[in-house]
Amino acid sequence: MTQLPTTPTPPPLGQHAGYADPTDGFTGPAPWSALAISAFVCSLLGFLGVTAILGIILGVVGIFVTSGGKRRGMGLAIAALPISIITGLVSIALVVGILFLGKLVAMTTAVLPVFEANAAERPQAMVEFRKFTSQAFDETVTDEQFFKWVDQIEKDHGKLAKITANYGQGGSQPTQNTTTDGRVAWSIPAKFVNGPATIQMIFKQEGMWETKLDDISVGGVSPRGSPQ
Repeated sequence: MTQLPTTPTPPPLGQHAGYADPTDGFTGPAPWSALAISAFVCSLLGFLGVTAILGIILGVVGIFVTSGGKRRGMGLAIAALPISIITGLVSIALVVGILFLGKLVAMTTAVLPVFEANAAERPQAMVEFRKFTSQAFDETVTDEQFFKWVDQIEKDHGKLAKITANYGQGGSQPTQNTTTDGRVAWSIPAKFVNGPATIQMIFKQEGMWETKLDDISVGGVSPRGSPQ
């Protein structure tokens, strides 16, 4: 008796005989690391100061999280470190510059009473003035010597009328340079009764963050007698 061939059973709908499901074992690309992305964003905003610190912290954590390929974004986490350092340093420089400019404005404001004070007002004016002066200045220049210098300036230039520097608001601007011994000198335009003259203020660093007035001169004449 002849045996008829059996008819093969068709595969389930949607599948093909002899072929594996191409989606079997496919999980797709690894997800992005939110820490790595956040680190990179914070590094770009490092000019705000605290964001630079966050950029460094999140960048280090992001490197560990993305190691092994379970998360994407290691490149962003690594890039966040140098960017955060650079923007953080720029932020510090800006803050220091703003603080120094504020001190310069306060210092020039304190100069006016010293020049305008009469004999009775001079001691108190000098107390306020010495809040900004360096230890070397205080040890070198007595109040008597300082006011002898003021009297000499008034004899040569007349009374100080006003400081004409506008501090970034247009017009006459103070200029900065460095002395031969590394101190920072600011030349500030001023108007005296006999005409314009420049007040030069020389600052030195005392301690890590403190900047003090180390010398002052008008027309190259200083109460300390130091070369300008």
